[in-house]
Amino acid sequence: MNNPLFDQIKNKFAAGDFHGVEKICFELYQNDKKNLSVIKNLALACLLQNKYFESVHFYNEALLLEENDFDINSNLSFLYAQTEQFEKSLNFAHKAIQINHLSPIPLKQLGEVFLKLREFEKAKNSLSKALELMEGAPNLNEAFLNELNYRYMESLGALNENEELKSLASKNLKKNLNPDILSFYIKSFGSIDDMEFIKNAENELEKILSVNNPKNFKHAAGYAFSLANFYLSKDNKLKAEKYFHDGNKLIHSSQNYRPLQTQSLIKKLIESYNNLPTLNIDPNTGKEIIFVVGMPRSGTTLLESIIANSPDVFSGGEMSSFKNLVQYDVTTISKGNADQINEFVQKYIEKMRFLLNSKKMLIDKLPFNGFLIGFITKLLPSAKIIVIDRDPWDTATSIYQQYYVDKHYYSSTFFNIAMQIANFNYIKNYWIENCDQKNIYQIKYEDLVTDSQKYSKEIYNYLELTHNLDPEKRKGFYSSTASYIQVKGDITQKSLKKEIFSSEKQNFLDNLENQKSYWINQT
Repeated sequence: MNNPLFDQIKNKFAAGDFHGVEKICFELYQNDKKNLSVIKNLALACLLQNKYFESVHFYNEALLLEENDFDINSNLSFLYAQTEQFEKSLNFAHKAIQINHLSPIPLKQLGEVFLKLREFEKAKNSLSKALELMEGAPNLNEAFLNELNYRYMESLGALNENEELKSLASKNLKKNLNPDILSFYIKSFGSIDDMEFIKNAENELEKILSVNNPKNFKHAAGYAFSLANFYLSKDNKLKAEKYFHDGNKLIHSSQNYRPLQTQSLIKKLIESYNNLPTLNIDPNTGKEIIFVVGMPRSGTTLLESIIANSPDVFSGGEMSSFKNLVQYDVTTISKGNADQINEFVQKYIEKMRFLLNSKKMLIDKLPFNGFLIGFITKLLPSAKIIVIDRDPWDTATSIYQQYYVDKHYYSSTFFNIAMQIANFNYIKNYWIENCDQKNIYQIKYEDLVTDSQKYSKEIYNYLELTHNLDPEKRKGFYSSTASYIQVKGDITQKSLKKEIFSSEKQNFLDNLENQKSYWINQT
């Protein structure tokens, strides 16, 4: 690679212009498909744009040229974890460690995969080793260290090692008042005893807001949500609401939710479903998989903890594999080719079987799968689907209280939340009315928390699992979602009809009805 182009690529990386890097490197790649430096830079540019499938393709090409390159193996480990090919991710992480046993990067990746596989002791050990390697490391990457500490604390929480978790969180906060760690502390223990952390968070938030630099808004929102949850734990509703509003205003400035795009997506999904070719899929396909679907904060994690209480069930949490199967493989790549669709479905099943290990069934609780119920019934005819509904206003207020800065881009205003709930309910009801219902079970959140023993028994029977709910064991269930602290407590009705944000309620209900009317007029 000549120096001017190399400098140009380096400068674009430094400026965050990853698309620009991709464009230059792809042109160079077309002229020389054996240039390792070009291919690695092209793969990295794709990775940094979250173009994971393209990045995997180019890193695998680079691997053919140099199989012992640390960056290639380490980044492939990361990429295969993102695409939920965990066996491959583990293999590449181990290879990267062999190449450079002093780097904490593949150890962190191992820990994250073990968390996903619910092998919490292995996760803790890998993350602990990575932290040891970070001590006194030159060119210490603060963001990497903060994330590594966060993952290590997750492993402690998953193992219910609460005293060590509390001690480590306090130690980290004294070094650096990171809003993610402060939020995790409050999320884990319901509150925080050291008021110095709260005062410092309020001061930091004020400083950031006074400068008014959009680059710092995400950081500021983290402080705002931490403070909101702290004051909520102290029953100071006015202060809690203020900080929730402040946090959501900061997030809203960087989010870009468009209800019209969701409406268009729903119509395209229905059209794609209706255009599926006749598929020769084994009727037993998907018998190992349980889809838990519902709006975020509608009780999906509680339901997951009840189902995973059975020793025959592995909880995969929120997984993107089925979403990717439909959006990329089935409706984009295959384009009506029945044999190719069947091949992609089988590859998906193989991926899920690695997660199953010796278990009988696996849970996928990605909320987006509610948009794909029809595809589940067609592509995985024996999969079980459990749909949970919750009072829309209770769902909305709960969503609004979550720090959803990088996902659920409707979460920062009650108007957008109303649009999303109406859109979600429309597509969910469309599928239920138009698809084979033999594998669809519906439940209300309010019923589940009112009589968990009765409905858990009904759910186990529906899933053909011989099990009785063990309430104490269920409280030990670990979830990385926003429902982490609630799911570790008793199943109660305290989350029903909460009195918060009451001034917003009527507008929310009006907007919800207006969006319902839109869909009625459409049909």
